[in-house]
Amino acid sequence: MTASPDTLLRMEARLTALFNTSALQLRMTYALLLCLGIIWAAVFFELDRSRSSAVHEAEVRTQVQSRVFAENSRSVIKRVNEILIDSRAQWTGDWKAFANAIRQRQENIEDISFQVAVIDRDGILAFSNLAKPSDRTDLSEREHFRVHQQNPGIDRLFISKPLKGKVSGKWSIQFTRPIRTNGVFDGVIVASISPDLFANFAQTMGIEDNGSVAMVRDSGEIMSRFPVGESALGFVIKDRPFLGAGAAISGTYVSSSQTDQVTRQYGFYREPEYGLAFVVGDRLSDVLAPYQANRNIVVTAGLLISALAIFLFYLLQRSINASRKLRVDLQVAKELAESANEAKSLFLANMSHEIRTPLNGVLGMASLLMDSDIAPQYKGFVSNITQSGDALMAIINDILDISKIEAGKMEFESRPFSLGPLVGAVAANLAVHAADKQIGFHVQLPDDEGAQFVGDGLRLRQILFNLAGNAIKFTRKGEVRVTVTETSDGLRFEVRDSGIGIAADSLQKLFSNFVQLDASTSRKFGGTGLGLVICKQLVQGMQGRIGVESEPGQGSLFWFELPLPKISATPDAAATKPNTPQTAPYSSTANVLAETV
Repeated sequence: MTASPDTLLRMEARLTALFNTSALQLRMTYALLLCLGIIWAAVFFELDRSRSSAVHEAEVRTQVQSRVFAENSRSVIKRVNEILIDSRAQWTGDWKAFANAIRQRQENIEDISFQVAVIDRDGILAFSNLAKPSDRTDLSEREHFRVHQQNPGIDRLFISKPLKGKVSGKWSIQFTRPIRTNGVFDGVIVASISPDLFANFAQTMGIEDNGSVAMVRDSGEIMSRFPVGESALGFVIKDRPFLGAGAAISGTYVSSSQTDQVTRQYGFYREPEYGLAFVVGDRLSDVLAPYQANRNIVVTAGLLISALAIFLFYLLQRSINASRKLRVDLQVAKELAESANEAKSLFLANMSHEIRTPLNGVLGMASLLMDSDIAPQYKGFVSNITQSGDALMAIINDILDISKIEAGKMEFESRPFSLGPLVGAVAANLAVHAADKQIGFHVQLPDDEGAQFVGDGLRLRQILFNLAGNAIKFTRKGEVRVTVTETSDGLRFEVRDSGIGIAADSLQKLFSNFVQLDASTSRKFGGTGLGLVICKQLVQGMQGRIGVESEPGQGSLFWFELPLPKISATPDAAATKPNTPQTAPYSSTANVLAETV
């Protein structure tokens, strides 16, 4: 089963459009993916920036808070140290007198609650403002006693890890200094400070329960902590950046707490002089809360923009598909129209040939009848037959020419021709028609009338015959003047008449197929409306230009220029200018200069 030509055309057009559309759709898909990539790259960049900003803000905040915490604690430690130095100078072994001195100092320093004790050189409790004079507890194994006993020559402040009192049951930090008598170790003076004194500073800094504040010894023991919890005091932590002899003075880190397992962002500051580190932490979930909120907004915006981009891509895809279908349909319609037009032109050309054959027979027989001996009344009949046949032949010739032009089969010769004889032949034929209408007909040639030019003389004669014939047809009185002048690259032909003229808004309709500028002229003057179209196509086919100038009631000027190489000038070849009769009256009527003779 063989497909029809129309089906093959449609299939070819669809395959071509599909190939082009597929390439376009592939590029659009890449563009969409690139767009989505850019959108989500921007989303991830913003999320990373937002998270980094939140973490950096927490790092700066906790570092500053740890520094403030360290400064405040350093001030407290310095005051406790001053109390120890001042108090040991007043110790003489007199329990009562020393108790009065300690009581007076506590009254002067109400913001620091502390307990003072004295341990003798053997480690036995010699004095305590919270114990009876008879209490002789053995403290020789306590760290804060042994460190001084083992280093009797060093006078320095020592801070012990938190201890839970045997008598009071409360936690305290022991601040100690050695007592020396005549340069010999004679005991230790102890100031016991509650860890809460340091931990409570967290409230001053606005630390919430989710955060933490801790004072830690270099050896890892937690000295004080907020939130307050006895289980954390004395707890030894490990693997933290502030522990060890070579640890940095300040810094930040993220870690899960070893006491309550909460992950926090920490900042720390060390005081190497006292062997202490001050750590402030914010719960990581609180630190990242602004980031989480921003992430929800950014991700939602990214999803919405991506959905919008995909939706627009979908609409564009539909538009392209519709455009492709329309383009295919238009292409098929165009090709079918061109095929039909070509078939029409071929049909007209064939029919014109077929019609001309019997018509030539009719005209030939009419010519024989005119030359035969027939009655005078019949000669008028034969004359009418001849005129009608000539008019029909002209119409057929026009249709044949326009069919050839549309089919692209019009061929142009390039041969030498003499200007004078060519124009003279046209003028001799048209002068008869002008004489019949009693109007003037004048031809003006260049001085070098015998010049020869290279071109298609037959087509040039046809153009000139059409334009001059139209001028005579639409001129009722006055004259028609044909002027030929030489240009830099060829010839310019002008046909001027004193006919009815053409309105300005009608000039643009000229040179179109089957155009009658006024329907009434088709009845008055006849014609197919193909003459000017043929003239235009012939002029353009010979690489020339054609135009018109006209005003209603003032006549018209049709002109055309052709690039015709000049090759010689022969005086003997000059054409004789025809003398044409002139006549007067003409009546104004509608102009149909698009008609052929």
